[in-house]
Amino acid sequence: MKVLFISLGCDKNLVDSEMMLGMLVQKGYAITDDETEAEAVVVNTCCFINDAKQESINTLLEMAELRKSGTVKALIAAGCLAQRYQEEIQKEMLDIQLSINHYVFFDITDNKEEKFYDKLENDKPQWKNFIDSISILKNAMEKRFKAHHFLYELLRKITDPKIYKDEVKYSNAVLYHLSPSYLNSSDKGLREAELLLIAILLKQVSEKEGKQYELKFDCKQKKKLENYVRLLLLFSDSNLKIKDEDKEFVKNTFDIKKIRSCVFNRVLRYLYTNNLDIKDEKENKKKKLKDIFVREEEYVSDLKDNKKKRMKIKVYRTLPIRSSMFYRIKNKIRKQDNKYIYHIITNIQNRTQDEIKQIEELHKKEYKAPPSLYFDTEGVDEIVNKIDKDYIDSLLIFYQFNQQSIQYKKIYPSEKISKKQKEC
Repeated sequence: MKVLFISLGCDKNLVDSEMMLGMLVQKGYAITDDETEAEAVVVNTCCFINDAKQESINTLLEMAELRKSGTVKALIAAGCLAQRYQEEIQKEMLDIQLSINHYVFFDITDNKEEKFYDKLENDKPQWKNFIDSISILKNAMEKRFKAHHFLYELLRKITDPKIYKDEVKYSNAVLYHLSPSYLNSSDKGLREAELLLIAILLKQVSEKEGKQYELKFDCKQKKKLENYVRLLLLFSDSNLKIKDEDKEFVKNTFDIKKIRSCVFNRVLRYLYTNNLDIKDEKENKKKKLKDIFVREEEYVSDLKDNKKKRMKIKVYRTLPIRSSMFYRIKNKIRKQDNKYIYHIITNIQNRTQDEIKQIEELHKKEYKAPPSLYFDTEGVDEIVNKIDKDYIDSLLIFYQFNQQSIQYKKIYPSEKISKKQKEC
């Protein structure tokens, strides 16, 4: 059988086509460049951009005419268009706009009910939203944020097999990398550009549960994040710019409440309910290890900003541990130096239990946030035996984000937040 092979699109498609051609030749098939001689036609399609998709469709239609004439017995579509342009997409009246590394974006071509759009927004990545992501990326680069290095290092971490297979290691690696570096920068543009970039990356590992979004690090989210990082790396090329006709989709707005919810609250909730939630199965009460280092509590706020009633505010109470202490503890765990770990932990307390209780009562009367936790040194030997390097990493990341969340609220006070703003 003589086979005509048509390769469309990028160089990757050409490489794939050459590999398939080699396999066909090994199997004894004859290759021809003459469509009138061909008994089978293979079209390696591309839908990288809309023009490429249209070229693939036109080529398939043209080859289909040869099949109708009886010359071609088999028409085979390969490549990304064949994989992604499926019947369900046609039924939903969606148009493929871009496909790279199996990350496909859609444009809505018909007006339907608002509920349909809400569902689509959650289920299908859209080109107009990615244009906004590109704008955020380009803006960060203009503010001298080293986006290429930042994204490449993140990609290196999340594709490391040792990290990828362990959910705790993976989530720690991602969240530590996405911890803001320029939050205290005097350069407002750089600070907000970094936070916007972190937010769009965290959205790739988020799913809506009930009324709010939560972080997830299952296989689906891991693959989604990797593909998205690869896309952003591609568009970090300074030669790639947003076309004028696509600028209508660019929002690139800094929403105080959405950033706080996405970058800080969501991360803290995940770490608190997942990575730090380890129980001691040997004890009947199953006392949680995390309660020793961090505790979620509520306090009643003061009447400010013409508020008619006091509000209950959730906070995380932590121990007075600095980041350097966590690094030292982790280093000693590696060396199995439990004696030194014991020394570090027992010396973190700078107040007595009675002093902590007095401050708690005073803050309660003044409608202030509660103070740091009291660390009871009793049973510290058991604590030393429970913790490992991954747990210390999770604690370190939690403490960092918690402190940054407090700092963020000082930089962007809550009175500036509109009630109409919703969580991202």
